[in-house]
Amino acid sequence: MFGLTKHHITIHINELPSMFGKHLVVDIEDNENNIFVGLGLMDLDNPKDIYYFSDFELVKQIPFDHILLSGHNVKYDFHQLKSWGISLSPKQLENDTQLMAYVIDSSNRKNGLKDLARELLGIEYPSYKELVGKGKTKKTLDQHEVEEVANYCGMDVFCTYKLLEHFNGKMTEDERIYYAEIEVPTLRILTQMELNKVYIDTTKLHELDWVLGSDVHQYEAEFDDLQVNPRSPKQVLEFLKKEGLKIKSTGTEVLEQYKDIKFVKMLLGYRKVKKLHSTYTQSLLALTDLPWTKPNFNQALTVTGRLSSSDPINWQNIPRSEGDDWGSRIRECIAAPKFYKFLSADFSQIEYRLLAHFTQEPILLKAFREDKDVHEETGQMIGVNRQTAKTLNFCTIYGGHAKKVASISGVSVDEAEEFLAKYWDRLPNVRAWIEKTLWRARQADCIQTIAGRVIQIKGLHADDKFERLAAERQVVSYLIQGSASDIMKIAMIKLSENGYVGNITVHDEVDFILPEENIDQDAEAIKSIMEDCIKLFIPLKCSIGVEHSWAGAKS
Repeated sequence: MFGLTKHHITIHINELPSMFGKHLVVDIEDNENNIFVGLGLMDLDNPKDIYYFSDFELVKQIPFDHILLSGHNVKYDFHQLKSWGISLSPKQLENDTQLMAYVIDSSNRKNGLKDLARELLGIEYPSYKELVGKGKTKKTLDQHEVEEVANYCGMDVFCTYKLLEHFNGKMTEDERIYYAEIEVPTLRILTQMELNKVYIDTTKLHELDWVLGSDVHQYEAEFDDLQVNPRSPKQVLEFLKKEGLKIKSTGTEVLEQYKDIKFVKMLLGYRKVKKLHSTYTQSLLALTDLPWTKPNFNQALTVTGRLSSSDPINWQNIPRSEGDDWGSRIRECIAAPKFYKFLSADFSQIEYRLLAHFTQEPILLKAFREDKDVHEETGQMIGVNRQTAKTLNFCTIYGGHAKKVASISGVSVDEAEEFLAKYWDRLPNVRAWIEKTLWRARQADCIQTIAGRVIQIKGLHADDKFERLAAERQVVSYLIQGSASDIMKIAMIKLSENGYVGNITVHDEVDFILPEENIDQDAEAIKSIMEDCIKLFIPLKCSIGVEHSWAGAKS
């Protein structure tokens, strides 16, 4: 029974109770192909009984319409139940123990249910991989006895319930408020965004796939002529050695230093188009639900609270427009159907605006209040060009030193040191704020973002100098990035309250597919909501783009 009896829990298999309460813990089991295997439920008003159903006809009799669901990564359970025909709304998602663990310590990468049960509850039971096995002996859950799956699912339900108890007792008041007012509403919004799906222009996607595929074949033919397999580091190194280049690694960073060499340039070009072909066009064309496809947004992954995505592709990783503009061509395939428009709403320079807000530096405040180019204004004040000024502002947030400034700006290290000295001299409030922020972080071993997220900072008191300096760089960057994440989530919550839930979110941007008949009014409303979502010492600015595709909206 994996310990259920030991914990005085009774598991009922394919037995409906006389009634369920309003608050249930849920866990689903499938066969790895999204086919129903079982469903486990615990009524939080009666936590001594777990109900497991392998008979889906019984599941359909459960009155889900009045139930609030808690789970571990509960969004997954929600979508599976929806795909099996159970009527549910994202508003019915009440608690997620993975999110609760994340709010308490976002630096903990081991926030899976089994890991947390072992670490926090002292409960250990077989993992999924241990239960189903691997290789020729692998047996997915639909091939196991009902009682065995019921006990496994029951332990998941029980541990989720115990973690819910644990986190409710452990959370500070700040964490409790942040979780309830920011993370839970964001969970519901992301769930709805996934239901909204993303539209793919399959005609353009096939065209781009053909172009990329042709480029891949052309490159491979050229490598065949040279009798070199471009996917073999050993053969590449041997060829380069014959050409007089003695390097020990074929990593992209190493090869970039020698991109003027014809073979190296060809190899880097091949790797790029091969990756674009396999990662984007081939991955999307392999989907069975086109032209609409469901994205998957990750809420409990990054330390700072930034949202990320995966499956079918990582929307954040689509390349930014470069010389060959591949990123733009991929975004042309992510579009709006007939009678709709793709609307992109993007916060402008939000991290630099937060720097101005926190530091109260007059030059930064003036630039943003007068809607001027902050990098241009900074550059004029310290006597450098815009690009160098942008690098200096960037390094303020991310802890860059003279060597980094020199590398990005194309100047000598001595010149970079002079620029930095001028920067700190002319922007004293920035330096004072950084020192004050570091002092506070050292006292508490954490920072707190603009909306109250606590981010643990490890290594501030380390004996190792490099570990300590790395932690100090994290203090400012995590505070700025974490606060930018807060603002994005607050904006999405405000938008949702006004009837606007997007289809994609990337960094400081949320994108919508909306009917074209009201697009001007919608654009105006979205811009207003985002710019007014939180009050800073300087105005927030949201850029709106409307077109047929993501590429067009961002151009």
